[in-house]
Amino acid sequence: MTFYQKSNQQGFTLLEVVVAVAVFAIAASMLLVAGGGAIQKTAYLEEKTLANLIAENYLVELKLEPDWPAVGEKTEEVVLAGRKWEVKHNVSQAGDEKRMRKIVVSVERKLDYHDGKPHLLAELQGYLVKLK
Repeated sequence: MTFYQKSNQQGFTLLEVVVAVAVFAIAASMLLVAGGGAIQKTAYLEEKTLANLIAENYLVELKLEPDWPAVGEKTEEVVLAGRKWEVKHNVSQAGDEKRMRKIVVSVERKLDYHDGKPHLLAELQGYLVKLK
């Protein structure tokens, strides 16, 4: 009694090898595309996190200034993590109340993976109240 049976087949046919290589190539290319998308998403989330940090800090700095912020829009460039960010803040009067100001801070950056156009990454809103 033998534990194996002899077969006439000596190996894989050329067609079987071509099909196996094609299936592997398709699967590998799909993995590369999925991995590239994940890397791009991670970079975008990093940009959003830094932009929110900048907007929060900017809003706190405006609240801590001893001078009452003037009504209007102001734009300036900030450098964080070796990158340039465009910070805009718009100060307006909050309703009829003359002792309140509404501040909207937005952070934009030109992203290489978004055609190099400015892209809004964060926008925060806050209020200032003058007590005296």
